[in-house]
Amino acid sequence: ATLILRFLFRRESDPNRRTAVLAVAVMGLLFKWGAISYPLMVTSDEDFHANRLSEVLAGNLHTTSVSQHDPPFRIPYPVSLYVAAAPLVKAGMERVGAIQMVTATADVLVGVVLVLFAGRFLNDRRAGILAAVVYQFVPLNFLTFSAGNFTNLFGVATTVFFLAYLIAGAEGGSHRVAIGAFVFSTVAQTSHFSTFLVGVLLWPLGWMAIFGLPPLPLRPRHTRLLAMAVGVSLVLVLVYYAGY
Repeated sequence: ATLILRFLFRRESDPNRRTAVLAVAVMGLLFKWGAISYPLMVTSDEDFHANRLSEVLAGNLHTTSVSQHDPPFRIPYPVSLYVAAAPLVKAGMERVGAIQMVTATADVLVGVVLVLFAGRFLNDRRAGILAAVVYQFVPLNFLTFSAGNFTNLFGVATTVFFLAYLIAGAEGGSHRVAIGAFVFSTVAQTSHFSTFLVGVLLWPLGWMAIFGLPPLPLRPRHTRLLAMAVGVSLVLVLVYYAGY
């Protein structure tokens, strides 16, 4: 979380604003972790996710789920969230707790990225800070955690991170920005099958909105580098799903 914050706000010249963003992130983490750790916080699908994580730890990177159709059939259930949570489990953390912590951290960072978006599109970081605070208190957010849609939450969060890296690239990014876009594009589309299906439409639309509307990118060379990184990511994602 700290590394992502440092990257997103490395150009922020106001130390008070950096402090405010960090305070919002820390508050959000404590609030979210506290809520999901509360004994009466019930998660309906925690056993399902714990079993998928066990499969990943055993070496299966193509886990599946069963549809609710009649007759039912198996559908891909991609694994990037479980891969991210695996080191915590190997370090001794309980499986459901590790999944919840990774998902909650990613979700809190979505609020922080709202600050970046507000600065980019509204020229008002204060509005973004307020949005980041309000986002943590939206009841629907906690209902999603209670329903156990961890992979979906993780996929949405990493999609937001991917868009943030595209925006950074439009503002004059570097090779590190291209690497970040590649990583989060790949992670997002292998978090949940719905993220992959939506990404087929969202990725091109996001690209056109960021790189086709004013203000236009300052460095066309970096735009080409980003396009190459995202293209390689999509190819790898297709290869991964072909494994099913």
